[in-house]
Order: sequence, then structure tokens, then C-alpha cells
Amino acid sequence: MKKISAILSIAVLAFTMCSPKARVTTLDGFLQRYSQEFLKGSPYKLLVKDDANGFAAISHCVGHFAYEGECADFPKRVDAAMWRTATGDIIWGVYQYGCGGGGCWGDLDSLRFYDTSLRDITPNVYDRTEVDNLATAAKIHDPNGVSLPADKRNFMIDIPRVGTTIKMTVGVVFIDWKEFAELQFDKTTGKFRLVAK
Repeated sequence: MKKISAILSIAVLAFTMCSPKARVTTLDGFLQRYSQEFLKGSPYKLLVKDDANGFAAISHCVGHFAYEGECADFPKRVDAAMWRTATGDIIWGVYQYGCGGGGCWGDLDSLRFYDTSLRDITPNVYDRTEVDNLATAAKIHDPNGVSLPADKRNFMIDIPRVGTTIKMTVGVVFIDWKEFAELQFDKTTGKFRLVAK
């Protein structure tokens, strides 16, 4: 009897370890899993939670010293939203960035998309190369009118609280910025179409 019980325990453990992760279909579930898997369980502060529109904004101190529950350095912010395809599939979009005296800025690598198992599907839903090309072509100037090189630029990606279109801004902190593109969601294909501004 003990042998059968031990075999069953091992079988249950093996099944649990090999079974796929639970699907994340709610904002609460997404915030919990995202915190565990990407913020390494670090505490976060909920800034906005809009269940009706599938949007949340949080701040966290990963990599920064926290004192009495507040960041001693500038906190990172994460905006997240849910998109639904025409067939009901869910896509989670996330943008992580920092805010400080020069505004809020991040980079293009911080724009990520996930399926309900939190697998990264970013390359499947938008063309990063096209976005890079448009951002490089955007004319960003210093106060003397000199065009600034692409490697000196930062980005701000506006994950929408209402609607399905993502707005993209490129610029240099304290100097110049320009909205250069939008990613418009196509419910039929489950992909974002790039539109130059």
C-alpha cells in the first residue's frame, strides 16, 4: 500500500511540474503572475486598475533601494493592458519605463507582448524593424537645430487605458521629442499595424 501511495505521489508531482501554467485571463491574475515572474516577487504599488478597460499601472523598486515602502531612487513604472482578438484570444501588452526630473522615458525593448501563459509573443504581433526605421528617421534636434543621433534617443510608449492604439514617442530628455508612430491593433489578425505620424 505504501508503494502504491509513493508511486501516486510521484506521478502527481511529475504531472504538476510538467503541466502548462494556468492561463491568465483577468487583470488581477495578470498582475500577480507578472509580479512573480518578471518583478521577481518584488512588491509593487498599484497606481491605476481599470478592470472595465483591462488596464493597470504599477510602480516598483526592483534594483533600487526601498525605504519604508517607498523607492529611495526613481521607481520603475509598468503600464499593462489587455487586447482581445475577434476569436476571443487575449494578448497582454506591457511597457516598463522610468520617471524622473526629465519626464518618463524607456526604450523599445521594454515594450513586450504576452499570451495568456505569459509566453513572450512580441515578434509575432508587431514588426520591430519597421518601428526602428521610423524612429531613426524622426528628426530630433538639439537647441541649435543640430539633428541628434539615434543612439542618444529615448522612447515613451503610451499603452492605452481606453482604446486599442499604442502611441510611440521618440526624443532626448530635456531637449526635443516627437510622436513618430502608432501601433493600431487589428482584432482579426491579432497583430499591430504600424502607422507613421
